[in-house]
Amino acid sequence: MADVREMRIFSAEQIVVQQELPNILKNYSKEVIRNNPEDIIKFSREYFEQLLKEDGFFDDHLDKLQVTGKSLLFRKGEKITNVYEIGDMYSDSYYRKARVGIHKKTGIERAILQKSKSDYPSTEAFLKKMEVLGSYDHPNIVRYLEVYEDEHYYFLVCECLKGNDIIDQVWRQGRHTEEYGATILKQILNGVLYIHSKGVAHNLLAPINILHVNPGSPEIKIIDMDEAGNQPIKDLDKFLRYGEYRGCYIAPETIKGQWNIKCDEFAVGIIMYYLLVGDVPFYGWDYKETLKLITEYKFDQTSYNFTSLSIEARDLMLRLMAYKPEDRISAQDALKHPWFNKAQKGELRSKDLGDALNSIKKFHAGGKLKQAVQGYFTQNLLSQQELNDLAALFQQFDKNSNGVLSRDELIDAYRTTRGVNFSEKEIDEMIRRVDADGSGDINYSEFINVAVSNEKLLSDEKLEKAFRVFDRDGNNEVTIQEIKELLDACRMIDEKMVQRAIKDIDRIGKGKLTFVEFKRFIQSLFQGQ
Repeated sequence: MADVREMRIFSAEQIVVQQELPNILKNYSKEVIRNNPEDIIKFSREYFEQLLKEDGFFDDHLDKLQVTGKSLLFRKGEKITNVYEIGDMYSDSYYRKARVGIHKKTGIERAILQKSKSDYPSTEAFLKKMEVLGSYDHPNIVRYLEVYEDEHYYFLVCECLKGNDIIDQVWRQGRHTEEYGATILKQILNGVLYIHSKGVAHNLLAPINILHVNPGSPEIKIIDMDEAGNQPIKDLDKFLRYGEYRGCYIAPETIKGQWNIKCDEFAVGIIMYYLLVGDVPFYGWDYKETLKLITEYKFDQTSYNFTSLSIEARDLMLRLMAYKPEDRISAQDALKHPWFNKAQKGELRSKDLGDALNSIKKFHAGGKLKQAVQGYFTQNLLSQQELNDLAALFQQFDKNSNGVLSRDELIDAYRTTRGVNFSEKEIDEMIRRVDADGSGDINYSEFINVAVSNEKLLSDEKLEKAFRVFDRDGNNEVTIQEIKELLDACRMIDEKMVQRAIKDIDRIGKGKLTFVEFKRFIQSLFQGQ
C-alpha cells in the first residue's frame, strides 16, 4: 500500500497523466484515511482540478475578472489606411501631427498621431515606450489604443477629443471664474498626480497639451504623453522653436538643464495664473527673454486681475509657481488646498450614477473568452461620447481624486445614490470580482469594463459593428480563427476555447458563424448576467 507521506513527491499533473490517484485511493485502509484526511483531501482536490483544467472548465467558468481589454495593440503588418479613413488635421501639438481617423467598419472616430521612426534608436526602444503608454489608466489622461507602422513612420491611435485646448477656451471666453477654474485645475492636478505615481513627469505640460473632451465641456484630458519621462529636455531650442508661448510654462530648473518631477507643478501654477488672470506671468519679446524672466523670477503681482483673486487662489498659485522645486507644493498637497472647496461640483443625474452602480453590482466574470469579448467591446466599440460619460461618472465616485475607487468610496456611492441599496458584504464581493489586478481597489479600466450595462454593450448596433470587425475578409461569415486572432491580444485565448463556446451555435460543425449565429454566440457568453 502506498505511504501517504510518499504521495507528496507527486504533482497533480503526474497523478492525472498516470491516472494513479483512483488506484491509490482504492488501496487505502479506512485507518489511513481517518489519520491523514488533509493529505487525501489536498491530492483529491488537485487531481480533479487538473482534470477540469484539461477540460477547459476553469477557462470557461471564472468568478473574478482577469481580462480588462486595456492594452495598446501593435498591429504589425497592417496598413493603417486599410483600417481607418484618414481625415483632416485637428491638432498641431509640438512637432507631432494629429489627424482624425474614422474606423472603416465601426465608424468610430480616433485621433491618429504620426511619429517618425528616426526619433527612436531601435524598434525595441519604441516598443518599450509604447508599453509605458499603454499602461496609463486615468480618466484625465488620453487613452492610447493601437499602433501601426509603415516604412518611415509609426502611427499612434488614441481617443479623439473634440474640444479645444484650454488656452483656446480662454481666448474665446476670457479669463475663467474661480469656480470654473477650480474645476479645470483639479482635473489637471489629478492627471499630474497619476503621472507622478509612475515615477515620471509630463515634461511638456502647457495649455496646448490639455484638451476639453467636447466643445464647452468642463471635462479635460492631458495629451502628448509620449514625451513623459524622468530626464531633462534634450533639445530645448527645438522644443521652443515650435512656439515661443510654450516657453512660458518651463520651470527654472529645466532651463538650467536639470530635471525635477515638480517641473509639472510649476507649469500647473502658470496655467492657473493664465486661466484666472487671463495672461501669463512671464512673457518676453522672444523665448530667450521669456526664459530670462523665468530665471530672474520677475512677474507682475499688482495687476487688478491678479489682486482681485481670492487669497486662497493667490496662495495656491504662488505655491505651485515657487522658484525652487523643494519649495513647490506637490500635486497631492495642492489637491487638498482649501481653494478647491470652491470647485464646481457638476452633479450628475442620479439615474446615471445608479445605472453604473447597478451594472457593476450585476457583473459576473464568466469565462476568459467572455471577459476577452467584453474587454474588446469596451475598448473598441464604445463611442468617444460614451467613454467621456464613463470618465465623468468615475470622477464623481472618486472623491479623493486618486484615480481608483476604494471600498469606502463605493460604499459612500451606494449609500447616497437614489434607487441603489446594497450591503457592505455585497460591495466587498463586488470588488473581489471586479478587481482584476488584485490591488483592492477598482481602477479606471476595470470600471469601464463593468460599468456599461449589457443592454448598451450588446445592442444590435454594436453587435453589427463587431461582426464587421471580426469578419476580416469581408465574406459575411466569422471563423473561429478570426475570433481568436482578434482577441489574441489577451494572450489567454486559444482555439479550443472558441470551439467549445460556439459548439451549441454551430451545430453542424462548419466552424463559421453568420451574423445571426454570431449574435447568438455573443449573447450566450453573457447569459445569466
